Amino acid sequence: MSELSLDDLDGDSLPQSGDRLQILSPEEYEKLEIVTHWLDDETLLSGGGAEPIRAFRASHEPLRTYESRREMASHISDLVHIRATGSAWCTADDGGCAGRSVVENTRCGDCQNAVIDSRNLQRWAGIYAQQLELRDIEDLGPAAKLRVDRDIARCEQVLQDLGALEAVQTTAGIFESST
Repeated sequence: MSELSLDDLDGDSLPQSGDRLQILSPEEYEKLEIVTHWLDDETLLSGGGAEPIRAFRASHEPLRTYESRREMASHISDLVHIRATGSAWCTADDGGCAGRSVVENTRCGDCQNAVIDSRNLQRWAGIYAQQLELRDIEDLGPAAKLRVDRDIARCEQVLQDLGALEAVQTTAGIFESST
């Protein structure tokens, strides 16, 4: 079965005779693209929801039921609830998302329902830079200092998982070489 978005409908991409055409809504197409990206062995992931995806990718079980990885991603994307929080992809389908506000979106860093990929990298680099600025404020109280330290640790873990911590630290001017 051919899967096309509305944007793909030009004369060159129309299905051949005998193909079934499934036109995806923009939301379905984006969800399929997200899941396909997650299933790529080269995609670095972070967040509590990343480990089951990495384990699935590492299992190397043959695709017995699906003709392709894309078809498998299509099937999975139909089963998985995905919502963008701005700093992660939230898979909580029961309203149990605690990081859905800009007030504390670092909670997504260790939430079991969060999957963070390269599409979220700039947001995490920005949050990290802001937390480093906050850490340097001298009149922060003890509770604020604890929260800033916790948020810095969450950001560093996400950036490390995405392979970007050293680059972000170098750009921020805080990376010191051990050589």
